[in-house]
This record gives sequence, structure tokens and C-alpha cells, in this order.
Amino acid sequence: MAAQEVRCQVKSFKQITPTVFELAFETTPQFDFKGGQFISCVIPGAGPGGRDLRRAYSIASAPQNRLVELCVKLVTGGPGTNYLYTLREGSSFKGLAPYGDFTYETPPSRHACFIATGTGIAPFRSMMLSTEFLASPPRSTTCLLGVSDETEVLYEEELSALRVPNMRYVCAVSRPKGKWSGFKGRVTDYLRTLGDTFPWTQTDYYLCGNGAMIEEVIDFLGGRTVDVRSKVRDLMAAASDRQDYERARELRDTLKWLDRADTPTAVEVTGTGDADVIGYARDGDDAVGVLMRIRDGRLIGREHRVLENVDEVSDSDVLGALLVRYYLPAEGRA
Repeated sequence: MAAQEVRCQVKSFKQITPTVFELAFETTPQFDFKGGQFISCVIPGAGPGGRDLRRAYSIASAPQNRLVELCVKLVTGGPGTNYLYTLREGSSFKGLAPYGDFTYETPPSRHACFIATGTGIAPFRSMMLSTEFLASPPRSTTCLLGVSDETEVLYEEELSALRVPNMRYVCAVSRPKGKWSGFKGRVTDYLRTLGDTFPWTQTDYYLCGNGAMIEEVIDFLGGRTVDVRSKVRDLMAAASDRQDYERARELRDTLKWLDRADTPTAVEVTGTGDADVIGYARDGDDAVGVLMRIRDGRLIGREHRVLENVDEVSDSDVLGALLVRYYLPAEGRA
């Protein structure tokens, strides 16, 4: 489905956490999209010389709904989020949609694990509310959201109530302000508690959010736990120093589990077990790509590339530019 220009008419604005708001709107013309795709919003006069900017936001609503919803974190000084934050019922703005290939592709024979931080849960909400997902769900679904404190939890009640087999919504709160009864720690801390009973190699993983989280999760799933062990030891020592012995015991148990995980987690691919997996995401003028090299079914390395000033470049041209940077030596590039 090709992207098209649309006029967006705001139907509601809602503050859903202290730092996150939800913007709901209808578009003319309507457009079809898949869960996980995004819209590029036009920010009038916010660029150099008063030119318009474009900023990309994942669609958080179900594809079958007429009302399109965005889940946006207000960023100080951010031209896109600050513009959208001023819009209220009756306001209108321009956008181009849909964009993106980050869509749900897990067959019913496998498990799905959605891992997000903050508003990175937006595309996963769209995927899990889609008719496609609900009609043909995976064997089990784990939705793991990481936030700094309990006031920033998003969509817990709604996603926990999904009528799909073996649905599990977990919110990992790293620095709770009050009496948080849920999991305390980061998303990677929670992953380490799952142990050998979790179907690691029969699961498709979807990651969105903080770049540091994505790096650490990829390291963990790739079986490279040396750096993780070092971090856990440092955290355990710090917990002991401040006499937080309960936390120190939890970290000690984590170390024991990591020490047993000598065999790297395999990544299932079709065919021979060798593949180069390329993904990319766009944010306004910029695009970032990641190449994951899988050999004999194992993740052995990854490379990142950043492209700037590509707001008016098509998805296919962005992908082509990334392929050139990954596979063509620097001296051979035009």
C-alpha cells in the first residue's frame, strides 16, 4: 500500500500519563495500514528558513478502526511533539501515510514476544488489536513494557484483557516512586527471570523503544552474556554496599542463571540457517538501519548505519542507500 497525503481532523486529545498524550483523528481520504506502520506528520514552519518538517509517529490504534490514534511522549524542545501537543478537537494537520515494514508476521505455530520501552509500545498495541492478530494469534504472547516509574505505565488493562491464548502483559518499572507491586527492574532483568522453560528459539521477538534497551536485548538473545554478567556484578556490589541485601540476592540468582546459559540462544531462520537480516526505522529527517548477521542459526554480529536529511527520500531509496553502506566498500561508492 503506497503512502498518500492525508488531511487529519483531530477528534480528541487525552493526557494518558504525566509525559505521554494520545491524539485521535480521522483522515481524508481514509487509508489502509498494517499494525506497526507509521504516519509522517507535517510540522509547519519548524525547519530552517521556515520550511516544513516531517516527523514520524507509530500508529497506536487498530488498523480496522476509522479513528487513528497516536501515543506521543512530549519532548522538551521537540518541534514535532510540541506541535502535536497544541492540537485539540477540531484542529487539523497534514500527514503522509502509511509507511514502514515493521509489521506482525508470526505464524500461529510460534510464540511472540513484544518488548518496548515507553511509547515504543504504540506499534505493538496496533499489532495486537488488529483483526489479523486476534483471528490467528501465536501460541503465546508476552508483552513486556519498561518504564522508569509506575505513573508511566501504558495500556496495561486493555492489553492484559486480550482474549488470546497464554497472554502475558508485564510492566517492568526501574525506579518506582511508591508501592509498586509489579516487577521492579528493567526489561532485560525480567527476561533473565524466565529461565530455561521459556520457548526462546520458538519465539519471534519485536523490539521498539530506547536504543540501549534494544542493544542489550539483542546481546542477551544472541547469547553474548559476558557484558551482562559484568553489569550484574557491579549492580550486586552496589546493592551490598548500600545494604540492600534482598536486591543483592536477586542479582546473585541472576548471575547463577547466566552462568548456566553456556549455550548461546539460537535464532531460527528459514533455509540453511545463514541469513543477513536488515531492518530500519525513520524519524523525521533521519533513518537508522541495523544489519544482523546470522550464521548456522546464531546471531554473530550486527552493524548500525545512520542516514541524515532523508525526509523526502522514498523507503526503497533509503533501503538502497543502507545496502550500499553495508555491502559496498567505501572506495567503490559513488
